[in-house]
Amino acid sequence: MGIQYPFYALMGLFLIAVILMYFFRKRYDIKVVSSNLLWNQAMNEWQSSPWFHKLQRNLLLFLQLLILTLLIFSLMKPYLIGHSGTMGHTVILMDTSTSMKAMKGDVTQFDLAKKEAEGVIKEAGGPVTILGVGKNITTVIAEEENKRTSLKALNELAMTNDHEDMQKAIQMALALAGAGDVHLFSDAVTKSMFKNLRTDATVTAHTMIENSVNISMRSFGIKENGERMEGVVTITNQDGEDREGTLIIHGGSNIIHQEAVTIPSGEDVIIPLSALPLEETYTAEIRVEDDFHDDNVMTALNMSSSPAIYAMGDINPFIIKGFQALGMDVNTVEEASVLNDNGILIASSQNAAQTELPVLVVPDEAEAGKKIGGTVSSKTDHPLLRYADVEKIFVEKATDHNITGLSTIAEQDSVPLLQAGEIKGKKMVLMNFQVKDSDFPLYPGFPIFLYNVYHYLGDNQQVIGNFLPGERRTLQTEGTWDLYSMSQDYIGEWKMGTTFTAPIEPGIYQAVRGQDVKYFSVSIDDREKMIGKGESFTLKGKGVEEERAPSSLTTWFLALAVLFLFIEWEVYRRGNHRT
Repeated sequence: MGIQYPFYALMGLFLIAVILMYFFRKRYDIKVVSSNLLWNQAMNEWQSSPWFHKLQRNLLLFLQLLILTLLIFSLMKPYLIGHSGTMGHTVILMDTSTSMKAMKGDVTQFDLAKKEAEGVIKEAGGPVTILGVGKNITTVIAEEENKRTSLKALNELAMTNDHEDMQKAIQMALALAGAGDVHLFSDAVTKSMFKNLRTDATVTAHTMIENSVNISMRSFGIKENGERMEGVVTITNQDGEDREGTLIIHGGSNIIHQEAVTIPSGEDVIIPLSALPLEETYTAEIRVEDDFHDDNVMTALNMSSSPAIYAMGDINPFIIKGFQALGMDVNTVEEASVLNDNGILIASSQNAAQTELPVLVVPDEAEAGKKIGGTVSSKTDHPLLRYADVEKIFVEKATDHNITGLSTIAEQDSVPLLQAGEIKGKKMVLMNFQVKDSDFPLYPGFPIFLYNVYHYLGDNQQVIGNFLPGERRTLQTEGTWDLYSMSQDYIGEWKMGTTFTAPIEPGIYQAVRGQDVKYFSVSIDDREKMIGKGESFTLKGKGVEEERAPSSLTTWFLALAVLFLFIEWEVYRRGNHRT
C-alpha cells in the first residue's frame, strides 16, 4: 500500500479543532424542578454502567472524528498494487484523418478507436494526455488526472478530414510519455516506424479494422471542347477480388451520364467521358459495396470560365511578360470587336472606352509624364497591394489621368499612381505611370501586383478553385461573401482581407454576395484514398518499470465517510427524540 499525496495529512489539524469544540461546548443548563426523586433514579443507572453512558454521550464526537479522518485519507489518495500496467504518464494518439471513416458495419473506425481508448483511460494509473493527429498535432488534453474529464475530452474530439503526420506525432508522444504508456489508434501505424527510435515507453498500436475493402476514385478531370465537355475518370480496386459497380456523373444537380463498370482486383480502370453538357460543377460517383465511402466521390469545376487577357495598343512588354510569367496567355488584338465577353483588357484610356470588359488602364508608350518627387504612400490593406509592397519603388514621372470615380490606392507627391474601382459596373485599375519611368519591374512585388490585378478584374468569374479539407489560402476579394453547401446549408462567411478557410467536409460549395455566385470544391487528400494496412502490436521499452499500476482506495474511503455520516445523523436524531 502507498500514499500518493502524503502532505494532505496536515489536514489532521482539523481533528484537533473538533476536539477543542467539544471541550468548550456548553455542559448543562440550570433548571428549577419540584423534586429530585426521578434524578436519583437516573443517577443510580448512570453509576451502574459509567463506561457505556460516557461512550454514548461522546459517540457523536467519535463519529465526526472518524468521518474527518476518512476524508483526509481520501485526499491523500492511498492505493494498493493491483492490475498490471505502468505507473507513469499515458499518452493517447488519435488519428483524425479521412481514412478513419472506414466502416465496420454501421460504425466508423474512428468511433471504434474512441471506444477502445475509453478503456485505456479507465485503466490508466497516472496522468493522461490525448493528442489529435491530422495535418497538425492538436493537444486535446494534457496530463489530466481526472478520468471523467479525459473521457469527456475524448468524446468531444472531432475528425479533421486531412492527412495525418503520424511519424512526427509518434516522436512527440514518446518524448511526453517518458517511461509510461503510448497508445496509437490509427490505420497507418506499422512497426517499421519505430525502427530507428529509442524509447523507454511501452508502445501499443491498435488497428480497428483489418483487411478492409476499398474501391477509390483516384482522379476526375474535365475540359471544354467546343460546346461540350470531355473528361476522364480513374478508379482503383484495393481489394483482393474483382468488384462491380455503377459510375454516375452529375452535372449540377442532374445525372448526365451513367454506366456499369467492373474493376479488376488490384488494378486501375480508366474511363473516358465525352459529349457532356456544359455545367459549372460536375460530380463523379462510383456506387459499389466497400468499407470506405468518402473516396467514392470526386468533384470538378468548369475552369474554362477563367477570363482571358487581351492587350490593345502599344503596351510595355514588361507588363505582357509579367502576365506570361504567371502562366497566363496574353492575346494581342487590334480592335475591340474580337474580344471575348469573358476577358480582361490591357489598354490606354482611349482604347479602354471601346469595350465594357474589366480593364487595366496604362499610359500609351508615346505619352510623356511630368516629373515628381517624394516617396510612395499606399493603402496596403487593398486587395491589389497585398504583398506587393509598392512603397519601396521609385517613380520618376507620372501622367495626369485622374479618373473620377476611382479611389486612389497609391500616390507620390500628391499625384495618384494607382487607382482602382468600378464605374457604371465596369471594373478598372489605373497605372498612372509608365513602367519604363520606374524601377517597379525590379521588385518581387511587380508580378504579385499583376497577379492581384488579374484576380481583382476577373472577380466576376464563377470559380474560386479546388481545396483540401480545412485548407487556408489567401484570395483576393471585395466585400463579404456567405458560404453555403449545394444543399443551401450555411457554412460561414468570407470577408475581404481575411484568409479563406475551406470547409472540412468534401463536396461542392457556393460563395454568395448579393446576386453574385461563385463555386469551389473540397476534395480529400489523394494519400487518404489508400486505406492503410496498419498493424496491432506492443513494443516494450527498455526503461519500463516492472511495478504494476496502483489500484486507488479513494473511492472506498469516500464511501465509508458517507456511511458514517448517515450513522451520525441517525445517532443525533435519536438523541434529540429522547430529549
